[in-house]
Amino acid sequence: MKKILGIILALTISGIVLAESRPGPYAGIGLGYSKFEDLDILEILGASVDDTDTGWKIYGGYNFSESLGGEMFYADLGSFSASAAKHITVDTKTFGVAGLYREEVGSRVELFGKIGIHNWEADFNVISDSDDIGMMFGLGANINITGNISGRFEYEKFDLDGDDIDMLSVGLQYNF
Repeated sequence: MKKILGIILALTISGIVLAESRPGPYAGIGLGYSKFEDLDILEILGASVDDTDTGWKIYGGYNFSESLGGEMFYADLGSFSASAAKHITVDTKTFGVAGLYREEVGSRVELFGKIGIHNWEADFNVISDSDDIGMMFGLGANINITGNISGRFEYEKFDLDGDDIDMLSVGLQYNF
């Protein structure tokens, strides 16, 4: 009986330690589904539109306190196309920084929100390329798997000069 109580106590304490958001660096990767929101109007006008693709990202950041952090990221948001009289494709990529606010909601789960700026680039096949700086925001959850590894689930919205690309992703994060 003492062994069982000892094991339960050890597991309880380790779960509390694992869930604790601690200051320090982290890095991660993500893979997900991207949607170019503003291409829907072309479908109404009769064009054939492919406004979804697979996107991916890498990111790194630093937790300055239990609740506040900062993050840098690079994301390939995918390729999108529309066909009417001509076939137009656009490849989108972005690099940016964001501030994060995190809140623990369970023994192994933390929710977060982030807002930041990003430098995006859109490469077109038939017209000149475009790039600019825009705003972005995201919401997500980290679920602690081990002491240093978390699963990350995230929704992000990127503004590209008035057009939006949404990305829903899953990934792994390593906490140093």
